[in-house]
Amino acid sequence: MRKVGLIFGSFNPIHNAHIRIGELAIDSGVVDEVWFVIAKQNPFKDNYKVDFDDRERMIGIALMETHLRGYKMKCITIEKYSLDDRPKTYDILNAIKIEHSYEDIDYTIICGDDMYNQIPTWYNGQQLLNEYKFIVFGRDSNTPIDCDNVKYLNTYGLEDISSTKIREMIKNDDDNVLNYINKYVLKYIKEFNIYK
Repeated sequence: MRKVGLIFGSFNPIHNAHIRIGELAIDSGVVDEVWFVIAKQNPFKDNYKVDFDDRERMIGIALMETHLRGYKMKCITIEKYSLDDRPKTYDILNAIKIEHSYEDIDYTIICGDDMYNQIPTWYNGQQLLNEYKFIVFGRDSNTPIDCDNVKYLNTYGLEDISSTKIREMIKNDDDNVLNYINKYVLKYIKEFNIYK
Protein backbone atom coordinates (compact mmCIF):
# COMPACT_ATOMS: atom_id res chain seq x y z
CA MET A 1 0.00 0.00 0.00
CA ARG A 2 1.25 3.46 -0.91
CA LYS A 3 1.30 5.94 1.96
CA VAL A 4 0.51 9.40 0.61
CA GLY A 5 0.56 12.66 2.54
CA LEU A 6 -1.62 15.52 1.31
CA ILE A 7 -0.71 19.17 1.89
CA PHE A 8 -3.57 21.55 1.07
CA GLY A 9 -2.89 25.22 0.42
CA SER A 10 -2.97 28.14 -1.95
CA PHE A 11 0.84 28.06 -2.41
CA ASN A 12 0.75 31.68 -3.44
CA PRO A 13 3.69 31.25 -3.88
CA ILE A 14 5.15 27.96 -2.67
CA HIS A 15 8.14 28.55 -0.38
CA ASN A 16 10.95 26.62 1.27
CA ALA A 17 8.98 25.86 4.45
CA HIS A 18 6.27 24.11 2.38
CA ILE A 19 8.94 21.92 0.80
CA ARG A 20 10.71 21.23 4.09
CA ILE A 21 7.44 20.18 5.75
CA GLY A 22 6.89 17.69 2.91
CA GLU A 23 10.41 16.33 3.38
CA LEU A 24 9.99 16.03 7.16
CA ALA A 25 6.70 14.20 6.68
CA ILE A 26 8.45 11.64 4.44
CA ASP A 27 11.42 11.42 6.82
CA SER A 28 8.98 10.61 9.66
CA GLY A 29 8.12 7.31 7.95
CA VAL A 30 4.36 7.96 8.17
CA VAL A 31 4.16 8.66 4.43
CA ASP A 32 6.24 7.58 1.43
CA GLU A 33 5.32 10.50 -0.79
CA VAL A 34 3.65 13.91 -0.60
CA TRP A 35 1.08 15.50 -2.90
CA PHE A 36 0.53 19.27 -2.88
CA VAL A 37 -3.17 20.00 -3.41
CA ILE A 38 -3.65 23.55 -4.69
CA ALA A 39 -6.71 25.41 -3.43
CA LYS A 40 -8.79 26.97 -6.15
CA GLN A 41 -9.81 29.58 -3.61
CA ASN A 42 -9.48 29.53 0.17
CA PRO A 43 -12.99 30.30 1.49
CA PHE A 44 -11.48 32.37 4.31
CA LYS A 45 -9.34 34.60 2.07
CA ASP A 46 -9.90 37.30 -0.57
CA ASN A 47 -10.01 36.17 -4.20
CA TYR A 48 -6.57 35.21 -5.50
CA LYS A 49 -5.02 37.52 -8.06
CA VAL A 50 -2.57 34.87 -9.25
CA ASP A 51 -3.86 32.31 -11.71
CA PHE A 52 -4.20 28.65 -10.67
CA ASP A 53 -1.93 27.62 -13.57
CA ASP A 54 0.86 29.94 -12.41
CA ARG A 55 0.69 28.52 -8.89
CA GLU A 56 0.74 24.99 -10.32
CA ARG A 57 3.82 25.76 -12.45
CA MET A 58 5.66 27.30 -9.49
CA ILE A 59 5.07 24.14 -7.45
CA GLY A 60 6.41 22.02 -10.31
CA ILE A 61 9.53 24.17 -10.49
CA ALA A 62 10.08 24.01 -6.72
CA LEU A 63 9.69 20.23 -6.64
CA MET A 64 12.34 19.50 -9.28
CA GLU A 65 15.17 19.75 -6.74
CA THR A 66 13.36 17.55 -4.20
CA HIS A 67 13.33 14.73 -6.74
CA LEU A 68 17.10 15.01 -7.06
CA ARG A 69 17.32 14.54 -3.28
CA GLY A 70 15.22 11.38 -3.51
CA TYR A 71 11.90 12.72 -2.23
CA LYS A 72 8.68 11.70 -3.97
CA MET A 73 6.50 14.80 -4.24
CA LYS A 74 4.09 16.09 -6.83
CA CYS A 75 1.32 18.59 -7.40
CA ILE A 76 -2.27 17.48 -8.05
CA THR A 77 -4.92 19.69 -9.59
CA ILE A 78 -8.28 18.18 -8.59
CA GLU A 79 -9.73 21.59 -7.69
CA LYS A 80 -8.85 23.00 -11.10
CA TYR A 81 -11.70 20.99 -12.59
CA SER A 82 -14.25 21.68 -9.85
CA LEU A 83 -17.33 23.65 -10.86
CA ASP A 84 -17.50 25.04 -7.34
CA ASP A 85 -15.38 28.18 -6.92
CA ARG A 86 -14.71 27.32 -3.26
CA PRO A 87 -14.83 23.52 -3.01
CA LYS A 88 -14.78 21.99 0.46
CA THR A 89 -11.79 19.96 1.70
CA TYR A 90 -13.99 16.94 2.44
CA ASP A 91 -15.32 16.93 -1.13
CA ILE A 92 -11.84 17.38 -2.60
CA LEU A 93 -10.58 14.39 -0.59
CA ASN A 94 -13.44 12.28 -1.93
CA ALA A 95 -12.60 13.41 -5.47
CA ILE A 96 -8.94 12.44 -4.95
CA LYS A 97 -9.97 9.00 -3.68
CA ILE A 98 -12.28 8.49 -6.67
CA GLU A 99 -9.63 9.58 -9.19
CA HIS A 100 -7.10 7.18 -7.64
CA SER A 101 -9.55 4.39 -6.76
CA TYR A 102 -7.60 1.94 -8.93
CA GLU A 103 -4.62 2.30 -6.55
CA ASP A 104 -4.22 1.00 -3.00
CA ILE A 105 -3.45 4.25 -1.16
CA ASP A 106 -3.52 5.18 2.51
CA TYR A 107 -4.01 8.97 2.82
CA THR A 108 -2.68 11.20 5.58
CA ILE A 109 -3.45 14.91 5.83
CA ILE A 110 -0.46 17.14 6.62
CA CYS A 111 -1.15 20.49 8.28
CA GLY A 112 -0.13 22.92 10.98
CA ASP A 113 -1.64 22.73 14.45
CA ASP A 114 -3.48 26.01 13.79
CA MET A 115 -5.35 24.43 10.87
CA TYR A 116 -5.88 21.14 12.69
CA ASN A 117 -7.59 22.98 15.55
CA GLN A 118 -10.00 24.67 13.07
CA ILE A 119 -11.13 21.44 11.39
CA PRO A 120 -14.12 20.81 13.74
CA THR A 121 -15.67 24.05 12.40
CA TRP A 122 -15.33 22.98 8.73
CA TYR A 123 -17.90 21.31 6.51
CA ASN A 124 -17.91 17.63 7.63
CA GLY A 125 -14.97 18.50 9.86
CA GLN A 126 -15.64 15.80 12.44
CA GLN A 127 -15.79 13.20 9.67
CA LEU A 128 -12.39 14.38 8.43
CA LEU A 129 -10.97 13.91 11.92
CA ASN A 130 -12.53 10.45 12.22
CA GLU A 131 -11.72 9.14 8.73
CA TYR A 132 -8.13 10.33 8.16
CA LYS A 133 -4.75 10.18 9.81
CA PHE A 134 -2.85 13.42 10.31
CA ILE A 135 0.70 14.68 10.48
CA VAL A 136 0.48 17.91 12.45
CA PHE A 137 3.30 20.42 12.61
CA GLY A 138 3.68 22.68 15.66
CA ARG A 139 3.12 26.34 14.86
CA ASP A 140 1.07 28.01 17.57
CA SER A 141 2.38 25.91 20.42
CA ASN A 142 4.79 23.09 21.12
CA THR A 143 2.20 21.03 22.99
CA PRO A 144 1.73 17.77 21.08
CA ILE A 145 -1.81 16.82 20.14
CA ASP A 146 -2.80 13.72 22.11
CA CYS A 147 -4.74 11.64 19.60
CA ASP A 148 -4.22 8.15 18.17
CA ASN A 149 -4.51 9.16 14.52
CA VAL A 150 -2.11 12.13 14.81
CA LYS A 151 1.66 12.15 14.40
CA TYR A 152 2.92 15.42 15.86
CA LEU A 153 6.13 16.92 14.47
CA ASN A 154 7.87 19.98 15.85
CA THR A 155 8.76 22.75 13.41
CA TYR A 156 11.87 23.67 15.39
CA GLY A 157 14.45 25.11 13.00
CA LEU A 158 11.92 26.09 10.33
CA GLU A 159 11.81 29.81 9.66
CA ASP A 160 8.40 31.34 10.38
CA ILE A 161 7.69 32.62 6.90
CA SER A 162 4.43 33.17 5.08
CA SER A 163 3.50 33.51 1.43
CA THR A 164 2.09 36.94 2.33
CA LYS A 165 5.52 38.11 3.55
CA ILE A 166 7.18 36.67 0.44
CA ARG A 167 4.76 38.49 -1.87
CA GLU A 168 5.59 41.74 -0.06
CA MET A 169 9.33 41.10 -0.37
CA ILE A 170 8.97 40.45 -4.11
CA LYS A 171 6.91 43.61 -4.53
CA ASN A 172 9.67 45.58 -2.77
CA ASP A 173 12.51 43.89 -4.75
CA ASP A 174 14.00 42.57 -1.49
CA ASP A 175 16.89 40.25 -2.42
CA ASN A 176 16.54 38.48 0.94
CA VAL A 177 13.53 36.68 -0.51
CA LEU A 178 15.98 34.09 -1.86
CA ASN A 179 16.38 32.87 1.73
CA TYR A 180 12.77 31.68 1.62
CA ILE A 181 11.95 30.74 -1.97
CA ASN A 182 13.47 28.59 -4.71
CA LYS A 183 15.61 30.69 -7.06
CA TYR A 184 13.96 29.21 -10.15
CA VAL A 185 10.51 29.96 -8.75
CA LEU A 186 11.66 33.55 -8.22
CA LYS A 187 12.95 33.66 -11.79
CA TYR A 188 9.51 32.53 -13.03
CA ILE A 189 7.81 35.18 -10.88
CA LYS A 190 10.05 37.91 -12.25
CA GLU A 191 9.76 36.71 -15.86
CA PHE A 192 5.97 36.88 -15.77
CA ASN A 193 5.78 39.94 -13.49
CA ILE A 194 3.78 38.16 -10.79
CA TYR A 195 3.07 39.90 -7.45
CA LYS A 196 3.97 43.36 -8.81
